[in-house]
Amino acid sequence: MATTLGVTETYGLSDDKVRDFKEAFDYFSEQEGLYEELFTKNLATHLSDMGYEATAAELAQFRLSCDATATGKYSFDGFLKVISKILKTGDMEDVLKQAFRIFDKEGTGSISTDVVRDIMREADPNMSKEEIEQIITETDADGSGEVDFEEFKEMMMGD
Repeated sequence: MATTLGVTETYGLSDDKVRDFKEAFDYFSEQEGLYEELFTKNLATHLSDMGYEATAAELAQFRLSCDATATGKYSFDGFLKVISKILKTGDMEDVLKQAFRIFDKEGTGSISTDVVRDIMREADPNMSKEEIEQIITETDADGSGEVDFEEFKEMMMGD
């Protein structure tokens, strides 16, 4: 599925994670008025918005990873490289908390399964209704119609 999102390398991330991070990337891209790329100078802000505060040394390393030719912009592939490095350091829970807060617009501590469906449809328009429903069923194991942070984290991390 990841190749349908324009990437051929997933850096060890599952297709579901790639779809979810594509949603965040597209959100940032829209905010910057760009299409399918982001400004490298805003990398620290993008990471901060996702709940990850990178050190100056990390930022330098991340900038090299996502914009190796110093164009001033980076693609979704570069974004995935950075995210995979963060995930490997184990600091991703903070990133997921921030992403969850973005979707929990009312601040209730949960997001409806309808919101999860919308996120999944937008992230991958080719995903079938059956695939979406299977993920919803697995994520909302208690059948409450709501996904709390722990369920969201499990869905994103594949634990």
